[in-house]
Amino acid sequence: MSSTSTARVLDSTALERFDPGEELVLAPYPLSDPCGIGFKDEGRAPSDFDPSQADGKLIEEANPATRARLKVLLCRVEHAPTAFEIDNGHAHHLSEANLVIVRTFTSKPLYRWVRDGYRSHDNAFGELHSEAAVYQHLHDNDLTGYPHLAPQYYGTWVFEKEQKGQKACARDRYTGLIVMEYIDGVSIEQLGTRDWDRDKYGPLKLSTTPIALYRNSDRILLMDTESRLRIFKTLLDGVVRKLHAGVYVNRLNLTPSKILLSFRNNGRELEEPRVVSVDYHMDTVWSRTKEGRESGKPMIAQQLDRPPHPALCFPDRSCIDDFHGWFPREWGHRGSDQLWEWLVSESGFGPLDGNEKYSNLPSEDAEYLGLSMFPVF
Repeated sequence: MSSTSTARVLDSTALERFDPGEELVLAPYPLSDPCGIGFKDEGRAPSDFDPSQADGKLIEEANPATRARLKVLLCRVEHAPTAFEIDNGHAHHLSEANLVIVRTFTSKPLYRWVRDGYRSHDNAFGELHSEAAVYQHLHDNDLTGYPHLAPQYYGTWVFEKEQKGQKACARDRYTGLIVMEYIDGVSIEQLGTRDWDRDKYGPLKLSTTPIALYRNSDRILLMDTESRLRIFKTLLDGVVRKLHAGVYVNRLNLTPSKILLSFRNNGRELEEPRVVSVDYHMDTVWSRTKEGRESGKPMIAQQLDRPPHPALCFPDRSCIDDFHGWFPREWGHRGSDQLWEWLVSESGFGPLDGNEKYSNLPSEDAEYLGLSMFPVF
């Protein structure tokens, strides 16, 4: 048996060394901890490099305008692994002819500042490790794949690049990858337009005319207010479930351009639109942060019996301002309580107290409201 898989290149703009239709050979690379990838500078393979492989064909670059150090590639799995290491069990989800998204990361360590002003030990080794830790944590908590907010996670992999020059090291030789489910859909942002108003974009302007997302399909995306709010409700429910699992959700990831709507699940048509969040590079697993480890305690959201009520996490419009227009525009008026009223209504998420699906905060923690309170949510 083999634990290899193959993907094939379909667009030469994605990676210079590959031509359309050319194969990518991927090697499973389970990360035991986002703190280190195990690369050695002596020019050897990573310390725990698994020679078993997966092959795929690159179809196109999914985000050519993204930041240079990260590429998002659409690939088709040509040969799926048939043998798996326990730590790379995500690959069980791969099967031949699956379309997958491959996110490539530069091997250079990438430092970034986190909310509390110190460099997190986990983030210091690059975005690959930070984002993979979130996917891994969500996968371990059964929160990836349909019908959940996160796409299915297929693990971390590497592919080998050509070395240039005698001084090239293993860090230059291998490129880290995150492989995830391809979502055949459109972003909320793509469904409308915006005006530039006072040095910022205005509310999302939408038509109420139903939209056909696919050719030769009778699935229609309804755009009336009630239908949009059902989608919005699914999104917010997914966010609080991530919080309950111990993932800090950064508001910068909660933007309409990063929320996809789809009527398909691995090629199978769905009756209702699926809502998927496709960017987790600013999210954080609380238990893997310096503060989380030193405290030895879970976030307050994790200590609740049920996910926190969305009204606690989104107490006012400013928390989700980018969706102004997707939720009714009149809710965005200064001093309006209509968003809050909807959140605690029966058509929203129900009351804060006596709710069978969501938890309210204990009275001693009542001052902690909103996603900005990192130790809490």
